[in-house]
Amino acid sequence: MRESVTEFIWDALSPYYGDGDILPHQDDDLIRDAGIDPEDIEDIVASFFHQNRLSEPTTDDPEHIPQNMSICALGHYLMSCEERYSAV
Repeated sequence: MRESVTEFIWDALSPYYGDGDILPHQDDDLIRDAGIDPEDIEDIVASFFHQNRLSEPTTDDPEHIPQNMSICALGHYLMSCEERYSAV
């Protein structure tokens, strides 16, 4: 996993894990284990797009965000978005 993606995930998910009492695990489910609402997952993905200056999906070709993802799967998903939406 790219370091930039790992750092983004750490920063985005830290508020859901408190003050370091519980450390995230790569297999944690975003909804079930971390307690993240699906709308918040969409906001996290949108923030990743904005932070990395990725082109926005279009209504003709919308981005479908998987809802049942582990932290590891989120990382792989974000890397795939980065590859697909990077400005050329």
